[in-house]
Amino acid sequence: MEGYLAQLYFLDQHITLTKQRLKKEAGSHPEIKLLRGIKGIDWILASTISAIIGDIHRFANKKKLWMYGGLGMMKRESGGSILESHLSKDYNRHLKWAFKTAARAAVRSKDNPFRQQYNRLIMKQGVLPHRAMLTVARSIAATVYGVWKTSQAYDPKLREMRLTI
Repeated sequence: MEGYLAQLYFLDQHITLTKQRLKKEAGSHPEIKLLRGIKGIDWILASTISAIIGDIHRFANKKKLWMYGGLGMMKRESGGSILESHLSKDYNRHLKWAFKTAARAAVRSKDNPFRQQYNRLIMKQGVLPHRAMLTVARSIAATVYGVWKTSQAYDPKLREMRLTI
């Protein structure tokens, strides 16, 4: 039993040391610092998103990022009418997980535009909760795109102004 406890203690110390090293490394990347300013994104999610995307400039617009992250809608059209519409099936699952995790965290936290958007979609517009969460995840992805592309810190007041217009 003492051997197992010693191993658990060693693992706990190793995990703590590894987290400290990862946090220090994450602090040396400017995009991770920017992404951490977005509500719902902590340093682990910011690091994950940064590692998966690599270079934000490879996406022409936010919709390309949505498609890569599994948040975009595929449409099949014929003769000007939409025959079917569904979420894309060819995407990066880890990036989708990161955006949806950030959306869940943002919706749970108090007083931020993402929570307000979620509540407005559910209460006023009658959108199903899972679809509202997907919309919030898209908003976070679009915010990540804008913040990273412009290298400017996230300002929730700008987002609130755009939502009211």
